[in-house]
Amino acid sequence: MIKIGKIFQFEAPKGWTEIRQESRCVFHGSNRQELIASASVIQGFGTENDLTAAQQRLFQNAERSVRNAAAHPTLNVTQPFQREFRASNVECWSLMAQTHKGEVLFHQAIFSDARGVLLVTLEAPNTAQSLRIFEQFIKSVEVISESDALVE
Repeated sequence: MIKIGKIFQFEAPKGWTEIRQESRCVFHGSNRQELIASASVIQGFGTENDLTAAQQRLFQNAERSVRNAAAHPTLNVTQPFQREFRASNVECWSLMAQTHKGEVLFHQAIFSDARGVLLVTLEAPNTAQSLRIFEQFIKSVEVISESDALVE
C-alpha cells in the first residue's frame, strides 16, 4: 500500500512506474497511461466548525478542478459528477470523460475524509483494461486511521 498525505492509502497499478512528490504520486503505464493522485490535508487547530468549513472548501476546490478539466473543448463528458459507489469505504465522487473520437478516456475521482481530500485523474487509451485499472484503483483507496498516521 502506498500512503499519501498521512490520510489516504491505495494500491498502485501493477507494473507502472511511480514518481513521488510530497503529497502527490504520478504513475505511468506502458501504454501511454498516466494516473495522478494528489492529497490535500487539513492541518492545524480549530473548532469543529472550522474543520467542517475547511473540509467543505477543500472538496469544493477539488470539484471545481474536476469540472474545469472536463470542460476542455477536446473532451465529452460520459458520466457527470456524481457519487461513486464502487469505492470501498471512503466517500468518493467521480466524473468520466473521453475525447470526442473516443480514443482516450479522462476519468477523475475525489475521495473525501474529514481530514482532507484525494484527487485522482486517469488519462489513458479508451480500453477495457484502462477501465479496469480505474475501477481497481478506486476500490483500493482507504483512509488511514489517525493512530496509524501518527506511527509513520
